[in-house]
Amino acid sequence: PRFTSWGITVLRMMGYFGYDYFDFNRMRMNRIKVFVLGWVLSLFCIVHAASYSVQRDDVIALGELTEPPAMRDAEGFEAEGGLKAIYFDAVDYKGKATKVFAWLGFPEDLSAPVPGIVLVHGGGGTAFKEWVSKWNAQGFAAISIAVADTILANSLLRSFAEVDSEKVGVMGISWGGVITSTVMGLDDRFAFAIPTYGCGNLAEAGNQYGRALGENEVYKQVWDPMLYLKKARKPALWLSWPGDQHFPLDKQAACYQAMKGEAMVTLIPGMKHGHGAGWNPPDSYAFAKSVVEDGRPWCLQTKARRKGRSVEVVFDASKPLDSAVLISTIDTGITGSREWVETSANLEKRGDRWVATASLPKESTAWFLNVLSGPLTVSSEFKD
Repeated sequence: PRFTSWGITVLRMMGYFGYDYFDFNRMRMNRIKVFVLGWVLSLFCIVHAASYSVQRDDVIALGELTEPPAMRDAEGFEAEGGLKAIYFDAVDYKGKATKVFAWLGFPEDLSAPVPGIVLVHGGGGTAFKEWVSKWNAQGFAAISIAVADTILANSLLRSFAEVDSEKVGVMGISWGGVITSTVMGLDDRFAFAIPTYGCGNLAEAGNQYGRALGENEVYKQVWDPMLYLKKARKPALWLSWPGDQHFPLDKQAACYQAMKGEAMVTLIPGMKHGHGAGWNPPDSYAFAKSVVEDGRPWCLQTKARRKGRSVEVVFDASKPLDSAVLISTIDTGITGSREWVETSANLEKRGDRWVATASLPKESTAWFLNVLSGPLTVSSEFKD
């Protein structure tokens, strides 16, 4: 029977018995026992596969939380202009009602509906009032939440008359970037996404995440953002730096290559890992403005090729580019532990495109090209 054969194969892979036990040619097998073992294991695998499918459906259903939740002011916090502390009703936990604390803020000029953004912190973080203020100063309404009720926060923010519901994005830092990488494939109402550091595909990472998640089937079958990124069709900025120890660049690259929408990459040498380090660079604000104002990222890679040690990357940019630099390594292992070297690159404008070219150092194992426009950085896709 098919299931028995499958069960035997799985048992072999799992190493429960030696190969000789399954040597049909030597007739050392008790066929009845093997049939029962194979059938039971096959049924076990089928049940678990069905369970993971149900759990994935539950995750996908989170995208249907489109009704704005009830909101109320949080006592004990003073409002500052357009910035105030709130609670909003969240999804029940084990049959009990829950609520989410958040900072909610609006820019001063509300003469017309403004764009908005949902801000998701990472490990050790909280609902940062300062982060909301920074986006308010850029003309965005913003909500910074304390837990991962990101989709409900989107439903709440876009319900305000002051907010243009078609121009609400999401940004997450560190593990908030992992959450962002997930919800951008679940909630297609987001106009843009900015996963900062965090990404999916972490079960394959060679660091602490790989060790923790490599055998975690619930993560791999239900929660890995890679499962949902193929449905992410809106523009995204993947913001990080080559020295990040937590989220390797090759795993980040697997994510932006999996999504369907336009992917802009920004890898800033020396950026460091942290909430302030993630929200201080001007790149996230410039990206968001370009999407809500022009409908697409202000700069995108359109072509990349390598011939021998020569590399060429073509960019389509709506802002003038100033210079280019090649960033490469001859090391192997986790990208955040490698030594990265900056070498010169050429940049010229050809028609309406910008072309960056460079020669890779000998024995290079990975590389990307950065182009600069004033304080802004755009990277080519990471190549390993």
